Amino acid sequence: MKNIKTGVVCSLLFISSVLKAKADSLKFQIDEINRLVLKEKGQNSFKIEELDKKIEKLGARIARQKVEAIEPLGETAQDSHWPLKTRVFCVNFLGLIHDPGVFPIVSKILLDPAMPDVLRSEAASLIAESPVSEGAVRQVLCKNFSQKNLPELTLGQTLFAISRIGCPQTDLLLKRAEDFGDHPSKRNRVLAILTVQALGESFSLKAPAALWRLFDFYSPGSSMRKEALKALLKQSQRKLPRTLAFFSRAKSAVSSESRFPDNEVLALNLLCRIGGKKAVLDIQKELKNPDSTVRAAAEKFLKEAQNSCADAGR
Repeated sequence: MKNIKTGVVCSLLFISSVLKAKADSLKFQIDEINRLVLKEKGQNSFKIEELDKKIEKLGARIARQKVEAIEPLGETAQDSHWPLKTRVFCVNFLGLIHDPGVFPIVSKILLDPAMPDVLRSEAASLIAESPVSEGAVRQVLCKNFSQKNLPELTLGQTLFAISRIGCPQTDLLLKRAEDFGDHPSKRNRVLAILTVQALGESFSLKAPAALWRLFDFYSPGSSMRKEALKALLKQSQRKLPRTLAFFSRAKSAVSSESRFPDNEVLALNLLCRIGGKKAVLDIQKELKNPDSTVRAAAEKFLKEAQNSCADAGR
């Protein structure tokens, strides 16, 4: 019995020593990353690129240690005593691990207003690609989107992510879109488009009405009105209500965009999807449209109308 106990103790001591060796090795490698980052100070762009490549090789080596690397990388990323570039590298290397255990750490970084903008932005990017459920990803990203005064990089990366999966905060998305203006500046244009796209992907029952409001908000023929029509079409693939009110709105959209062929084609598609057979007479009128693109689209949607446009535009 004494020999068995001794064997167990020895095994535990051996395991402990192995774990400590791994931890020490990870700490050494992270210290080496920081040393290389500090070495970049005052160097020219070519030397910095050379040092960055060395850091990336180290990071790939760290990431191969999988779960064991998550905690030390996460701790370094969140520690304000480390140089910002070292912390950004650590967040990036967390993304190389591809493990659900990374998700809570990058979520904490993203949701912390005290974290630097560039760090939160990198975290948002990782969250969007995390190997966890889409619902979990959406919950964190939308919670972050709800924060006031999001810094520029974090807002942009968060919007980019939710433009693909939607967000239930319809009222907030609508407000943000309107805050960018009916003619967004060059700087805000991409953010405005991503916000409209997020409404197009939203599962909220309020999303279609919000998009119609944005359609009215933007000028006839504008590229932003075009984005609103695209988002409405996206909704129509899922659950856009086929109510008389929305059918009437779609008819009005065709009329208001009659001088802008690209937008009118989208509006005709939407009319077809919402109205189905009810849209036949209105679509027939566009067979005489002077623009050949609109006429060709009208012919297509007229045929599809008999099948309620189930497959139109796909």
